[in-house]
Amino acid sequence: MTDTKVKIFDFILQSPLLPVIGIISSLIGIVAYFLPWTSNGYEYTAMDFLTGNSGELTGIQAYLPTVLLAFMVIILVLSVLGVTDKRRALGFYGMIIFGFVGLALVVLFGNWVPVDDYKILVNGGLGFYLEMLACIIYIFAGIVGYSVRPLPPPPAKKTNQARK
Repeated sequence: MTDTKVKIFDFILQSPLLPVIGIISSLIGIVAYFLPWTSNGYEYTAMDFLTGNSGELTGIQAYLPTVLLAFMVIILVLSVLGVTDKRRALGFYGMIIFGFVGLALVVLFGNWVPVDDYKILVNGGLGFYLEMLACIIYIFAGIVGYSVRPLPPPPAKKTNQARK
C-alpha cells in the first residue's frame, strides 16, 4: 500500500469525518420530514400523514415517517457524541444497521398499499427521496469506515520446541 493511501486511511479514522457525515445525513433526514413526500397532484408532508390531513392513511403506515424522524434524531445525537468523544461514537456496524433499518422503513412506507395510491415510489416528493438519500449516505459512511478500519494484529506464531 502506498504512503498516500495510508495517510488517507489514517485521516478517515483519526478525524471526526464519519460522525460529521452522520450529522449531515441526519440533518438531511430531519429536513426531509417537513418537505413534501408526494408529488402526484398532492403535496403531503410526513407531518400531514401523521395528523390525518392526507386522507385515508389511518393505520401504522402514517407513523413510519415519524419513526424515521426519531431515527434521524438518534443518529444526530450519536454523531454529535462521536465528534466530541470518539469512544462514544456509534461505530461502523451501528451506522450500517441504522442506515439499512431507516432505508427499509422508507421503502416499506413507499410500498404500503394505501400510500401506493399516491405512487410515492414513482412520483415521490422531495422529502421522500431526501429521506432515502440520507439513509444511503449513512450506510455508505459506515461501509467506508468499516473498509478502512485497522486490522487486528496477526496471531503469534507458535514455536515447535521439543518437550522435555
